Amino acid sequence: DTLYPGINKQGSRLAKGINDFTRDQNMAVQVLHAGSMFQIYFKGGPIRSSRDLTFSKPPAETEFYLHLLDRGVLVPGTRRSFVSHVHTPADIDDAVKRVTESLEAVREDGLI
Repeated sequence: DTLYPGINKQGSRLAKGINDFTRDQNMAVQVLHAGSMFQIYFKGGPIRSSRDLTFSKPPAETEFYLHLLDRGVLVPGTRRSFVSHVHTPADIDDAVKRVTESLEAVREDGLI
């Protein structure tokens, strides 16, 4: 009975960690999540529905996923990702670190 609440809590921690960073760094990037499922969007402003999204991928997004791959993180082509029951709080902290480092690298490349 504690499995799913624990996974969902970790999903929220991950999204909050990344969103706090992007907000503090004034980056037009955000994580939307539902429980343990999350996705990173390269868009500023609120996303309320699919109408708020464009389906073209900006160069910054492509570059970001390459930087993540260089840091040992492979994200599926759909860009949707999931936290599982085997991810520890330390794993979540590490994931946030790798994402924020990748975002910083994209900024250094002049794409954000």
